Amino acid sequence: MKFDWLLKYALPALLISVAIAGGLYQTWQHQHTATTRITCNSPAQGCQFLLDQQPVKVEFIEPPSGLHPFTLRVSIAHAQEIHAHFTMKEMEMGYNQYRLLALSPQQWQARVVLPVCVTGRHDWILTLNIDNKQVEIPFNG
Repeated sequence: MKFDWLLKYALPALLISVAIAGGLYQTWQHQHTATTRITCNSPAQGCQFLLDQQPVKVEFIEPPSGLHPFTLRVSIAHAQEIHAHFTMKEMEMGYNQYRLLALSPQQWQARVVLPVCVTGRHDWILTLNIDNKQVEIPFNG
């Protein structure tokens, strides 16, 4: 009986505090992850760059178009996890996170869809997260 207040008030408050702290840490970590920006004239023709001295190739198998699925392929040796999402400069495009699946130890891909921009803009930014390293690739779709 003397610990009823602990179960009723202190424990829930502690659990809420831990959840809030975890969310704040994830936000801080995302904001403080170094992002590499890559210049790529045409992802449909493929873009190559180095990430931590590892060659990476990114390509759109079909031309990107709003609301039409296309294949995003990434070639890199020894990656453990790759995610992608699309935004525009100074414009968040809602939740559109994609997890690329390994086709082989060096090749990853996903079917993705560009979110529609109601303003008619076509200046997209593909953000790849490759093993917690962020790469931004601006392109026009």
